[in-house]
Amino acid sequence: MQNTMYNKLLITLNREEFYEFELFLKYILKARPKCLSLYKIIKNNYVKNNEHWNKIDLTAAQIYTALYKKEMPKNTSVLRELSSEFLSYLKHYCAYLQFKKNEQEYYFKYLYHNEVNSLFEIEFKKIQSGSNQIYGTETSWKEFEFMELYLRKQIKKVVSHKIDIEQYFTSYIKLNTEKKLQILCIIEQNAIIKSFEIGSQIQYSFEAVLEKNIPNKNSGLLHRLYYDSILMLRNAQDNYEPLKEKIYQNNNKIAEYDRYVLISSLLAYCNLKIQNASAEIITYFREEQQFHYFFMYEEGLLNDGKYVMAMHVKNICLLAVLRTKSTGRLKLNLKEAKKIIEESKEKITPQYAESTYNFNMAVFYFFVEEPEKTIELLLRKNQYINYHFTCDSNLYLLKCYYLTEDASNFDKKVASFRESLRRDQYLSLQDKDSYKNAIRAMVRLKKIKDQISFQYKYNPNKHIEKLKETITNKPIQSIDWFMQQLALLAK
Repeated sequence: MQNTMYNKLLITLNREEFYEFELFLKYILKARPKCLSLYKIIKNNYVKNNEHWNKIDLTAAQIYTALYKKEMPKNTSVLRELSSEFLSYLKHYCAYLQFKKNEQEYYFKYLYHNEVNSLFEIEFKKIQSGSNQIYGTETSWKEFEFMELYLRKQIKKVVSHKIDIEQYFTSYIKLNTEKKLQILCIIEQNAIIKSFEIGSQIQYSFEAVLEKNIPNKNSGLLHRLYYDSILMLRNAQDNYEPLKEKIYQNNNKIAEYDRYVLISSLLAYCNLKIQNASAEIITYFREEQQFHYFFMYEEGLLNDGKYVMAMHVKNICLLAVLRTKSTGRLKLNLKEAKKIIEESKEKITPQYAESTYNFNMAVFYFFVEEPEKTIELLLRKNQYINYHFTCDSNLYLLKCYYLTEDASNFDKKVASFRESLRRDQYLSLQDKDSYKNAIRAMVRLKKIKDQISFQYKYNPNKHIEKLKETITNKPIQSIDWFMQQLALLAK
């Protein structure tokens, strides 16, 4: 027993912790009877030897005989498998003990990830007041980690309010140069993605911070990368290609969150270049966007803890399917696209993994023109992580019923989808309008198709052009698909 992995953990437990482990096994982990029996064998020897770990001398044969009431055979994996299971339970218990010691830390992170903003602010102030009374490297490191989370939360306030950035920096923390530039970089990204203008007051402060932090020969890698990223995002310097090369060349030298921010800068710049550009430039920077997005996904930069947000997985799987129809440098074949979808299942929170996988596979079959398989997957009892999945699922079902000419189910889905949107309390008004417009367009599209089928010498062009105009001038989901269908009806 002395050489087992679980023994190395057991001997770290004090008397109370070891006896409480039995309750944890039984009521929290609900371990199977054989695991509990193994614990009791160890416990009996622990008590027998006056609760001294170094006096316990249990052999594998003795444990096997006590468990199974017979001699241990020469070749058996039963005990090894049981030991492995016991070790996994013990790991959970040790993690729980550590959690009890750092309960405030985990609670603080919970508030951050679940955006309980009012309680987050209160808890941060408690942590600050407590950490000022204790000194040491561990306390300093924890304070730095908490401050990192706090600053990420504050960035949203900087972006949405007109404040003096220089004053902000000095008010909250004595920030180093890299942290200042990181925040400015994120502000620039948000200005591009959310299409808002940075006010003159913020702009003036912005310039002051940049002027004080111009890189020199002694500046570190992050300092230079963030500074160059800001200039790129402001269109002050055409340095996208060399900056991209620097970031990817030094990928292994940069901390995870910094990599996330820097590659997000490249994505934001691509988004900027796509606006009002020629077709050739748009094609290039759309491919660049996909390249950066897939890289972030594969490197785990989109992870929220252990798992990736379901919406990111949804986007990645859709892009993988669309890349099968691409002729560019990022083209995938169907087998590669399907593999990405299959592997994505392991990246999603287990509670929603099956439903998200069904949705993504349904989209795959829709694009390879197998609507029956799409319908079958979407009609399963799926539990989606948010209402966007539900709406998209309904829209795909409408498309499939249209393509398979299933008029009865089409009409039922139109009615149920409209009622679902009427009752919804989660979508933004813009998103809700885009789905409502898609339903209206589906109904008009089906009507044109039906009239072509049943009316002799019917000329649909007037109705097609009118629907095109509506689709073009109003927010709508799946605009490209509608345009393709109208083009087919016009032939």
